[in-house]
Amino acid sequence: MNELALDTAILGPSWGKALSLARSFAIGKMWLIGGSVYRTLAHQLYNSPAPQCDFDFIVEHASKNLGKRSVPPGWIVEKNRHGNPKFLQGDISVDIIPLGHVGMISSRNLSPTIDNHLAIAPLTIQSIAYNIETHNLMGSIGINALRKKEVGIHDHYHAIYYSYKKGKPLYDLIKETAESLHFKPIYINED
Repeated sequence: MNELALDTAILGPSWGKALSLARSFAIGKMWLIGGSVYRTLAHQLYNSPAPQCDFDFIVEHASKNLGKRSVPPGWIVEKNRHGNPKFLQGDISVDIIPLGHVGMISSRNLSPTIDNHLAIAPLTIQSIAYNIETHNLMGSIGINALRKKEVGIHDHYHAIYYSYKKGKPLYDLIKETAESLHFKPIYINED
């Protein structure tokens, strides 16, 4: 398991639709983040349950039409809990998030970069991204969590905020995420 690579074929036909939609609004670089990355990798490596059709894209910049009048046919658009556009079509959900709109980054007055996003991801497993252009994985913390089959707190401040937004105690959220992957929950830093 020296080289991890995301097998997008596991994501099924929904992946092509989601990627095409995201590309139509993205300007500059684009990354896939969240459960569609770490759940796909956990499925590939350990036969954890396959991911749902929920795709979260971070983009360097977004077209001015993002979430406005130019909704492609067959899609409906809503706002996600962070105020960014969420596109829905059947069981497919696509969030397109401009780096400058990532609340975790702006709340700390950090530069809007993918590295800063990874540095302050709430849980260890969430500190991972798939570069759409290069097809490379980023995020040593998330990759290490996958290799160890563990889920723990990465950024305490944002983990607390994340649990608040999810409406669940933090330790329950860690436990549920770990159990859903058949991983071990880590409640304190055991390094």
